[in-house]
Amino acid sequence: MDQNSRYKARKILILFLGICFISAIWYHIDKHLFLTGKNTFAYKSPLPYGVRPVFRYSFEGGFSLMDRHGMPLLGNRSLVQTNGITDTISKILKYGLGNGRIFAYVETVDKNLLFLEILKDTHNEICNDCLITGVVAMDPKLMVQLKWYVVPSDSLSDLEVFRNILSLILGVLFILSIYFIGRYVFAQWSNQVYS
Repeated sequence: MDQNSRYKARKILILFLGICFISAIWYHIDKHLFLTGKNTFAYKSPLPYGVRPVFRYSFEGGFSLMDRHGMPLLGNRSLVQTNGITDTISKILKYGLGNGRIFAYVETVDKNLLFLEILKDTHNEICNDCLITGVVAMDPKLMVQLKWYVVPSDSLSDLEVFRNILSLILGVLFILSIYFIGRYVFAQWSNQVYS
């Protein structure tokens, strides 16, 4: 292997290591964005009962919490019963996690604020993993204990912008690596044919 071939192989190795490093950072950021529903890949849900946050822009229906089968549990225009009165949720403000439980703080179309809990439906004999949403009394101690996630707005967050920039860099590095590998393989092939 001559000096020029070593230089090209080293360049390809550096590109490969750069792609691996940036991919690892990109994966970590995308996994962190799962809790806001703005992730790219489908990850195994760390939330209780397999609930998944799903982000949609407001004209598409807005943010919602879905069960493991993709059915909406809580979201814009979901119906909730409070004291025998049916309320319609206009938006989820935030949701909280703690002690294997999921809570949501929502606003109804009448501008009322409700504190909801997603529970396993123990009264349903047909479905073993069905979930229901119930209104609960707001407990200040519980509110402090929960890890809250604010529902993202329609605008891009800094983390999303950084992930998108990393995606662009990965694309460029991938194209460059294909170019350099192709050039390297062609140079090796031409050396063998013409020598």
